[in-house]
Parts: sequence; structure tokens; C-alpha cells
Amino acid sequence: MELTITRPDDWHLHLRDGGLLEAVIPHSASYFGRGIVMPNLKPPIRTTAAAVAYRESILKALPSGSDFTPLMTLYLTDTTTPNEIKLARKSGVVFAVKLYPAGATTNSQDGVTDLFGKCLPVLEEMIEQNMPLLVHGEATNPEIDVFDREKVFIDTVLIPLVQRLPKLKVVMEHITTMDAVRFVQSCKEGFVAATVTPQHLLLNRNAIFQGGLQPHNYCLPILKREIHRQAIVSAVTSGSKQFFLGTDSAPHERQNKECACGCAGIFNAPVALSLYAKVFEEAGVLDKLEAFTSFNGPDFYSLPRNTSKIKLKKTPWKVPETFSYSFGDIIPMFAGKTLEWQPSSD
Repeated sequence: MELTITRPDDWHLHLRDGGLLEAVIPHSASYFGRGIVMPNLKPPIRTTAAAVAYRESILKALPSGSDFTPLMTLYLTDTTTPNEIKLARKSGVVFAVKLYPAGATTNSQDGVTDLFGKCLPVLEEMIEQNMPLLVHGEATNPEIDVFDREKVFIDTVLIPLVQRLPKLKVVMEHITTMDAVRFVQSCKEGFVAATVTPQHLLLNRNAIFQGGLQPHNYCLPILKREIHRQAIVSAVTSGSKQFFLGTDSAPHERQNKECACGCAGIFNAPVALSLYAKVFEEAGVLDKLEAFTSFNGPDFYSLPRNTSKIKLKKTPWKVPETFSYSFGDIIPMFAGKTLEWQPSSD
């Protein structure tokens, strides 16, 4: 069995920098045409000039002959200015602005503390520039249960945001709950959408603890109950245009995952397309896979769809146990397991 689909894009991708960037980018560039690159480096990508420089380093790290296109983002802070948004749009290389509530995830300590105050003029300029806001949707008050942070954020931030600025394009990133599904579905198509990861489609929170603590299944937002996983699968496989592929592939060195205080993030770039195909096949809707992987994202961003194709073959293959580099090892999602679908460039 073989599928031929329009080359997908990854609308939520962490490429890191330095040696880690050089190590992981071939995995994304092999199968994806474009990637929305997250700005949470140290220091964060806060300006258009920094985004342009980061883009150059990504292009230099690409394998020879690759035509992968990085789509850059800015890291929103309390001090971002409307003029920076104008510069970003004029640059032709910045395609979105990322909202990290301060302290929500890896390298988010510089994030927003006053969205409706200090950031309001920036959000209004983003409407003028047709620049989407990408949201890490978790409340960060330490008194809120970690499994409830997405729902609380929707109730206290996202619902007021879309009510106040109904023309702002918003992507709720890496949704993990039925509450997020319902929120997105309640909003106007073309203005609010969501990216969905392989891990939140295939794993529930048991996967973090089965047989002992499983650090390579630890990500943020954290995996949730099975009822939430099922709700996300139903939404993604329904054919709705409001949901599209965003792997949130987030590589860390093995030593930074398997330690006393391990980093959050799952490196899924090598297996993502295989896993998305598995989800759609199990739902009996392989015919809807291409829209999720290749159409809904560019349509939301008002970008052309890719013209090249890739193949997915029903050929079992074993995921490597590890990827080894001079700086150390990276463990992929589903390491050592056999997957049914194998992608290849057409």
C-alpha cells in the first residue's frame, strides 16, 4: 500500500541552534517543505534582525540540495513594539509572533506578563499586518494544577482575547484537551486554529509513568487523560480545516532528559509523518490525512500549498534507539519500536 501526498509543512518546530541545530534539521528537511521555527533560544529571538540572523544559520545548516524553507517567528515580550511588527512583515521572512506566558515552558522566562496592557498595541498592529499570534496556552500560576493549566488559560486569556480582538489570527499550539478542541471549534474558521502533535494524538499521561518514569515522553503541555486524547483524535480526523500539523519536535541531549531535573520536550521529527498516518489509518480516514498535513496550515497562513509530493509506504521499519553525535545522544519518540508507515521523498 502506498500514499502520495502533497509535501507537508511543520507549523510548530524547534530547531535549536549550534550543534543541536546541525544534528536535527536533516530530519525535518527530509520530508517537510516549510517549518514555523520557534524563537525560544537563549537569548530569545525578539527582533526582526535576530530572526534574519537565525534564519541564515538555519539555511547554512541544511543538507546540500535541500529546499526546506524556515518560516521565522518573533518572541513576544512586554517590551515588543508595534514598529517591530511592521519590520517583521516587511522582512518577508517573519510569519508569526509567539506568545509564551512567562515561565510556561523551555526558555520562556522572558515571556509575557501583561498581554492586555503592555502588549495590546502590538496585537492591534498584528491585525493590521495579518500576522498570526501563536499561543502556548497554559496558565503559569504555580497554584494551578499542571493538568488544568490549558483549560484555565482558555477561560482567563484566550476567550477574552478573541472577544476583544476578533480579527486577530490565533493559533493555539499543541492542544492537549477536549476543552481546547471545543474552544477552537467555537471560534470563526480562518481566525482561530490549532496545531496538533503526534504525542498528543497517540499517548495519554500513563505513558509518562508506565514501567517507571519515562523522561522521553515528558513534554509541555504535559500529556493528559485518555478522554482528552480521544477528543483530539476525533477533531483532527473529522476533516475540520481548523486543525493542522505541528510536531512541536523539541530535541534535547539525552543527558538533559535523563537526569534529576529533566527537560520537557519530545524529539519526534524522524517519526512524525509515520505516526500521523497511523492515527488517520486507525480512524479509517486516510483520505483526510493530506488536508491535515499539507493544506490546512498554508491555507490559514495565506501561503501557497507546496507543489512537490512525498510518498508514504506501508513498509514496517524500526525507529533507531538513539541518534549519536559528537556532543552526545538524542533519543527519538518511539525509540526502538516498529512503525508501519515509512515516508520517502517522491
